[in-house]
Amino acid sequence: MIPAKKNKIIGKVFSIYHDRLLKKHFYEIHLLGEENYKGIDPALPTILYANHSNWWDGFISYYLTTKYFRADDYLMMDIRQMKKYRFFKYVGVFSVDRDNPREGVESVRYAAQLIKGTARHLWIYPQGIMKPQDKRPLV
Repeated sequence: MIPAKKNKIIGKVFSIYHDRLLKKHFYEIHLLGEENYKGIDPALPTILYANHSNWWDGFISYYLTTKYFRADDYLMMDIRQMKKYRFFKYVGVFSVDRDNPREGVESVRYAAQLIKGTARHLWIYPQGIMKPQDKRPLV
């Protein structure tokens, strides 16, 4: 498992890069169901999950939690992708090896420790791989 190792300086630089990247590629970001989020106790940890339909999912997750919800966030990423993009560990991403049950359990325990007793947010994409939103059945 590759653990998250948040770094404030790298996080700030990434935030600037992230903001510019989103402004370049998106005109607006719309959020539906905001009232469901606002009903959550802000002192408790929050686990958010979504379908993984495109490359932008993690960037939108980061935007929502850091800019919109203003929360400390973490994201679980497949080990193969994490090995390609190790840089993400410095902004709160950690790995999960879905092909190795023991490693998978280690990642879940790690995630639980990260958010236990905090107001942190954890993003999970259960599919583990990018699939079009309309592909059925979901696995």
